[in-house]
Amino acid sequence: MLTQSRLKELLSYDPITGVFTWACDHGPRAKKGDVAGHTRDRYTTIGVDGKNHMVHRLAWLYMTGEHPTHEVDHRDGDVFNNRWLNLRDATRKQNTENRGDHCKNTSGYRGVTWYKRNNKWGASALHDGRRHFAGLFDCVHDAGRAAEALRQSLFTHHRETEQ
Repeated sequence: MLTQSRLKELLSYDPITGVFTWACDHGPRAKKGDVAGHTRDRYTTIGVDGKNHMVHRLAWLYMTGEHPTHEVDHRDGDVFNNRWLNLRDATRKQNTENRGDHCKNTSGYRGVTWYKRNNKWGASALHDGRRHFAGLFDCVHDAGRAAEALRQSLFTHHRETEQ
């Protein structure tokens, strides 16, 4: 298992920028001072001792000396923003609560869907595996506000409250 001391032998981490650089030459292509990591499957990873590690988890180990207890959540939802102040230890539930809009979202609001049958906008939130419904609305903005209020009442982690 990777240790903090081994990590610091190989890499330097800047907590202000969230960028790792090589602390020593690392093979023919990675030289001391080069930015480390490559993006794959939505996250940036760095190969250390034959194993790929996600950068946000390496940042946690680098700064605390321990592997994360749970998951490492990006406070602002940007998985490429690995600045130390943007990272926090979170349970799976908390991390899921902090995710952004689904890629197929057409309303512009998280948790707002067009109900063709009713000709209205529906507002809801998924919490603990159960869909909570806030109602149907004529105006997409009203539905967006209702969905946000519902999330605020149900969720324990919020982007707005912890920056």
